[in-house]
Amino acid sequence: MREIIICEDNEIQRNQICKYIEDYIAIKNYDLKIGLATEDPVEVLDYIKRHCIQEGVYFLDIKLGHHMTGFDLGTEIRGRDPSADIIMITGHKEMSYLIFEYKVEAMDYITKEDPRKMKKRIGECLDMIVYRRKKQSEKDESIFKIEEDGKMRFFKVEQIMFFQSSSKPHRLELHLKDGTVEFYGKLNEIEKQNPCFLKCHESVVVNTNNIKGIEKKTREVTMLNGESITASVRMIKVLFEKE
Repeated sequence: MREIIICEDNEIQRNQICKYIEDYIAIKNYDLKIGLATEDPVEVLDYIKRHCIQEGVYFLDIKLGHHMTGFDLGTEIRGRDPSADIIMITGHKEMSYLIFEYKVEAMDYITKEDPRKMKKRIGECLDMIVYRRKKQSEKDESIFKIEEDGKMRFFKVEQIMFFQSSSKPHRLELHLKDGTVEFYGKLNEIEKQNPCFLKCHESVVVNTNNIKGIEKKTREVTMLNGESITASVRMIKVLFEKE
C-alpha cells in the first residue's frame, strides 16, 4: 500500500485536504493511505527516513511558515525518494514557475482559490497515480529477469514455455520458444514471479499461457513449441481444470 504524506501549515486546510483524499480513496477503493499529515517539513523528512518510504505520494504546500519552503522540501524528497509523486498545493498561483527552477518534477500544481476545483484536481491526481502503477505492474508482469555475473537479461513472458531443474546443482533451465538458457535460481521463487507460472511437478514450473495440449492419463503436457513435460498426479488435475 502506497503512503500519502501531506505537509500544509494551515490546520483547517490540512484537514480539508485529508478529508478530500480519504473520501476519494474510500469511494474508489484505492490501495493508498495517509501515513502523515503535518505542518512541519522536518517531520516529513524524518518520517521518510524512519519508515524507509519509497514511491510515496506527497501533497506539499509552498509557503510552510518555516525556513524550508515546499519547493525546498520537494527537492529533499526527490533526493530520498526518487520515484515519489509530488503534488504542490498553494494559494499563490504566480509561483508555479519556480517548480522548474527547483527541479521538483511535480506531477501537478494545484491552487486553493476554488475548493471545488482543488478537490477535483486532487482526485484526478490520485486517479493518474493509480493508473500509472497499474500500467507499470502490467509491464513488469510481461518481462522475466535473470541476473547472472552482475548482468541483467530480460525475456518476454510470452516466449517462456517452462522452467526445469538442471542436472547442475542450484541451476535451472529456462525453456523458451526457440532455445534454452541456464541460470541460478529456485523453482519455488520462480512460481511467485508471475500469475501464469505454475509449479506442476517438483522439478518443473510451467507457463500456463503456452500450453498446447494436456493428456490426462499419461500426465503429459505439450507446449506451443512442441516440447513436452510431465505433471504430478495432483497438478495434472489442476491444469486440466484451468484449460
